[in-house]
Amino acid sequence: FTKPQDVQPPLFYGLLHFWIKIFGNDTFALRLLPALLSAFAIPLIFALGKSIFGRFPDGNLGEKIGLFAAFVFAISQANIRFAQNLRMYSLLLLFSLLSVYFLNEYFKNPSKKYIVLYAVSASLAVYSHYFAGILLIAEFLYAIFFYKKYNLKFLNVFSMFVLAGIIILPLLPTFYSQYLIKSVAEQTFISGDPLLKVSFAALGQNNIFVRLALIF
Repeated sequence: FTKPQDVQPPLFYGLLHFWIKIFGNDTFALRLLPALLSAFAIPLIFALGKSIFGRFPDGNLGEKIGLFAAFVFAISQANIRFAQNLRMYSLLLLFSLLSVYFLNEYFKNPSKKYIVLYAVSASLAVYSHYFAGILLIAEFLYAIFFYKKYNLKFLNVFSMFVLAGIIILPLLPTFYSQYLIKSVAEQTFISGDPLLKVSFAALGQNNIFVRLALIF
Protein backbone atom coordinates (compact mmCIF):
# COMPACT_ATOMS: atom_id res chain seq x y z
CA PHE A 1 0.00 0.00 0.00
CA THR A 2 1.07 3.58 -0.51
CA LYS A 3 0.59 4.50 3.15
CA PRO A 4 -0.37 2.76 6.40
CA GLN A 5 -3.74 4.53 6.54
CA ASP A 6 -4.82 3.36 3.09
CA VAL A 7 -8.06 1.41 3.18
CA GLN A 8 -8.31 0.22 -0.42
CA PRO A 9 -7.61 -3.24 -1.87
CA PRO A 10 -4.13 -4.02 -3.25
CA LEU A 11 -4.76 -4.68 -6.95
CA PHE A 12 -4.22 -1.14 -8.24
CA TYR A 13 -1.11 -0.65 -6.14
CA GLY A 14 0.32 -3.94 -7.37
CA LEU A 15 -0.34 -2.88 -10.95
CA LEU A 16 1.16 0.53 -10.24
CA HIS A 17 4.30 -1.08 -8.77
CA PHE A 18 5.06 -2.95 -11.98
CA TRP A 19 4.05 0.04 -14.11
CA ILE A 20 6.65 2.19 -12.34
CA LYS A 21 9.26 -0.54 -12.75
CA ILE A 22 8.72 -0.48 -16.52
CA PHE A 23 7.87 3.16 -17.33
CA GLY A 24 9.32 5.09 -14.41
CA ASN A 25 7.68 7.44 -11.92
CA ASP A 26 7.63 10.77 -13.72
CA THR A 27 4.34 12.66 -13.84
CA PHE A 28 3.51 11.73 -17.43
CA ALA A 29 4.09 8.00 -16.89
CA LEU A 30 2.05 7.96 -13.68
CA ARG A 31 -0.90 9.80 -15.21
CA LEU A 32 -0.77 7.61 -18.29
CA LEU A 33 -1.87 4.50 -16.37
CA PRO A 34 -5.34 5.70 -15.26
CA ALA A 35 -5.76 7.48 -18.61
CA LEU A 36 -5.22 4.22 -20.51
CA LEU A 37 -7.56 2.31 -18.20
CA SER A 38 -10.22 4.94 -18.80
CA ALA A 39 -9.61 4.78 -22.55
CA PHE A 40 -10.06 1.01 -22.52
CA ALA A 41 -13.46 1.53 -20.91
CA ILE A 42 -14.78 3.50 -23.91
CA PRO A 43 -15.00 0.60 -26.42
CA LEU A 44 -16.20 -1.60 -23.58
CA ILE A 45 -19.15 0.72 -22.96
CA PHE A 46 -19.93 0.53 -26.67
CA ALA A 47 -19.79 -3.29 -26.57
CA LEU A 48 -22.01 -3.35 -23.48
CA GLY A 49 -24.63 -1.09 -25.05
CA LYS A 50 -24.60 -3.19 -28.22
CA SER A 51 -24.89 -6.40 -26.19
CA ILE A 52 -27.80 -5.21 -24.05
CA PHE A 53 -29.85 -3.48 -26.73
CA GLY A 54 -28.85 -5.61 -29.69
CA ARG A 55 -31.63 -8.06 -28.93
CA PHE A 56 -34.32 -5.65 -30.12
CA PRO A 57 -35.88 -6.02 -33.60
CA ASP A 58 -33.99 -2.99 -34.87
CA GLY A 59 -30.58 -4.58 -35.31
CA ASN A 60 -28.81 -1.20 -35.39
CA LEU A 61 -30.34 0.03 -32.15
CA GLY A 62 -27.68 -1.63 -30.01
CA GLU A 63 -24.85 -0.05 -32.00
CA LYS A 64 -26.48 3.38 -31.87
CA ILE A 65 -27.00 3.23 -28.11
CA GLY A 66 -23.50 1.83 -27.59
CA LEU A 67 -21.94 4.62 -29.65
CA PHE A 68 -23.96 7.29 -27.85
CA ALA A 69 -23.08 5.89 -24.41
CA ALA A 70 -19.38 5.65 -25.32
CA PHE A 71 -19.40 9.22 -26.64
CA VAL A 72 -21.10 10.61 -23.53
CA PHE A 73 -18.65 8.75 -21.30
CA ALA A 74 -15.62 9.90 -23.30
CA ILE A 75 -16.49 13.61 -22.91
CA SER A 76 -17.93 13.45 -19.38
CA GLN A 77 -16.19 15.62 -16.82
CA ALA A 78 -16.22 12.83 -14.24
CA ASN A 79 -14.40 10.47 -16.59
CA ILE A 80 -11.83 13.10 -17.59
CA ARG A 81 -11.22 13.96 -13.96
CA PHE A 82 -10.78 10.39 -12.74
CA ALA A 83 -8.68 9.52 -15.80
CA GLN A 84 -6.11 12.04 -14.52
CA ASN A 85 -6.16 10.79 -10.93
CA LEU A 86 -3.56 8.27 -9.83
CA ARG A 87 -6.21 6.25 -8.03
CA MET A 88 -8.02 3.00 -8.62
CA TYR A 89 -11.29 4.42 -9.96
CA SER A 90 -10.52 3.79 -13.64
CA LEU A 91 -9.52 0.21 -12.83
CA LEU A 92 -12.70 -0.25 -10.81
CA LEU A 93 -14.78 1.05 -13.72
CA LEU A 94 -13.04 -1.25 -16.20
CA PHE A 95 -13.64 -4.44 -14.24
CA SER A 96 -17.16 -3.38 -13.24
CA LEU A 97 -18.07 -2.91 -16.90
CA LEU A 98 -16.52 -6.27 -17.74
CA SER A 99 -18.56 -8.00 -15.03
CA VAL A 100 -21.82 -6.50 -16.31
CA TYR A 101 -20.88 -7.37 -19.89
CA PHE A 102 -20.05 -11.01 -19.14
CA LEU A 103 -23.14 -11.41 -16.97
CA ASN A 104 -25.30 -10.14 -19.81
CA GLU A 105 -23.49 -12.38 -22.30
CA TYR A 106 -24.09 -15.39 -20.07
CA PHE A 107 -27.80 -14.65 -19.92
CA LYS A 108 -27.86 -14.46 -23.72
CA ASN A 109 -25.59 -17.45 -24.40
CA PRO A 110 -25.06 -19.51 -21.25
CA SER A 111 -21.70 -21.26 -21.22
CA LYS A 112 -18.96 -22.13 -18.74
CA LYS A 113 -16.71 -19.58 -20.44
CA TYR A 114 -18.91 -16.70 -19.34
CA ILE A 115 -19.26 -18.14 -15.84
CA VAL A 116 -15.49 -18.00 -15.40
CA LEU A 117 -15.07 -14.63 -17.12
CA TYR A 118 -17.81 -13.08 -15.00
CA ALA A 119 -16.43 -14.48 -11.75
CA VAL A 120 -12.91 -13.26 -12.53
CA SER A 121 -13.94 -9.76 -13.63
CA ALA A 122 -16.36 -9.28 -10.71
CA SER A 123 -13.80 -10.41 -8.16
CA LEU A 124 -11.08 -8.22 -9.71
CA ALA A 125 -13.47 -5.28 -9.40
CA VAL A 126 -13.65 -5.97 -5.65
CA TYR A 127 -9.85 -6.28 -5.55
CA SER A 128 -9.79 -2.81 -7.14
CA HIS A 129 -12.24 -1.13 -4.74
CA TYR A 130 -14.37 -2.52 -1.93
CA PHE A 131 -17.48 -0.68 -3.11
CA ALA A 132 -17.56 -3.03 -6.10
CA GLY A 133 -19.13 -5.41 -3.61
CA ILE A 134 -22.29 -3.33 -3.90
CA LEU A 135 -22.35 -3.99 -7.65
CA LEU A 136 -21.76 -7.68 -7.00
CA ILE A 137 -24.80 -7.80 -4.71
CA ALA A 138 -26.92 -5.97 -7.31
CA GLU A 139 -25.83 -8.41 -10.02
CA PHE A 140 -26.61 -11.33 -7.75
CA LEU A 141 -30.11 -10.04 -7.04
CA TYR A 142 -30.72 -9.44 -10.75
CA ALA A 143 -29.56 -12.95 -11.59
CA ILE A 144 -31.71 -14.55 -8.88
CA PHE A 145 -34.84 -12.65 -9.87
CA PHE A 146 -34.55 -13.03 -13.64
CA TYR A 147 -32.80 -16.34 -14.34
CA LYS A 148 -36.14 -18.07 -15.00
CA LYS A 149 -37.02 -15.48 -17.63
CA TYR A 150 -33.99 -16.63 -19.64
CA ASN A 151 -34.63 -20.35 -18.99
CA LEU A 152 -31.40 -20.75 -17.05
CA LYS A 153 -30.60 -23.29 -14.35
CA PHE A 154 -30.38 -21.89 -10.84
CA LEU A 155 -27.28 -23.89 -9.90
CA ASN A 156 -25.39 -22.65 -12.94
CA VAL A 157 -26.27 -19.03 -12.18
CA PHE A 158 -25.49 -19.47 -8.50
CA SER A 159 -22.12 -21.05 -9.32
CA MET A 160 -21.00 -17.79 -10.95
CA PHE A 161 -21.26 -15.96 -7.66
CA VAL A 162 -19.86 -18.84 -5.63
CA LEU A 163 -16.77 -18.81 -7.84
CA ALA A 164 -16.46 -15.04 -7.49
CA GLY A 165 -16.74 -15.41 -3.71
CA ILE A 166 -13.99 -18.04 -3.66
CA ILE A 167 -11.67 -15.74 -5.61
CA ILE A 168 -12.45 -12.88 -3.21
CA LEU A 169 -11.79 -14.96 -0.06
CA PRO A 170 -8.00 -14.30 0.09
CA LEU A 171 -8.80 -10.58 0.33
CA LEU A 172 -10.67 -10.96 3.64
CA PRO A 173 -7.61 -10.76 5.96
CA THR A 174 -6.54 -7.53 4.25
CA PHE A 175 -10.08 -6.21 4.46
CA TYR A 176 -10.24 -6.95 8.18
CA SER A 177 -6.90 -5.26 8.91
CA GLN A 178 -8.06 -2.19 6.99
CA TYR A 179 -11.39 -2.30 8.80
CA LEU A 180 -9.48 -1.51 11.99
CA ILE A 181 -7.72 1.54 10.53
CA LYS A 182 -9.04 4.99 11.34
CA SER A 183 -9.19 7.27 8.34
CA VAL A 184 -7.60 10.72 8.36
CA ALA A 185 -11.08 12.28 8.37
CA GLU A 186 -12.03 10.29 11.44
CA GLN A 187 -8.88 11.29 13.28
CA THR A 188 -9.25 14.95 12.30
CA PHE A 189 -12.96 15.54 12.73
CA ILE A 190 -14.50 12.79 14.84
CA SER A 191 -11.73 12.41 17.40
CA GLY A 192 -11.72 16.18 17.94
CA ASP A 193 -15.45 16.41 18.67
CA PRO A 194 -16.69 14.55 21.77
CA LEU A 195 -20.31 14.74 20.59
CA LEU A 196 -19.50 13.14 17.26
CA LYS A 197 -17.34 10.58 19.00
CA VAL A 198 -20.25 9.49 21.16
CA SER A 199 -22.71 9.60 18.26
CA PHE A 200 -20.70 7.23 16.08
CA ALA A 201 -19.30 4.98 18.83
CA ALA A 202 -22.24 2.58 18.52
CA LEU A 203 -21.82 2.40 14.76
CA GLY A 204 -18.12 1.56 15.04
CA GLN A 205 -16.40 4.56 13.51
CA ASN A 206 -13.58 2.41 12.18
CA ASN A 207 -15.90 0.71 9.71
CA ILE A 208 -15.12 1.73 6.13
CA PHE A 209 -18.80 1.39 5.23
CA VAL A 210 -19.73 3.89 7.94
CA ARG A 211 -17.33 6.28 6.21
CA LEU A 212 -19.52 6.17 3.11
CA ALA A 213 -22.44 7.31 5.26
CA LEU A 214 -20.28 10.14 6.61
CA ILE A 215 -19.51 11.32 3.07
CA PHE A 216 -23.20 11.66 2.20
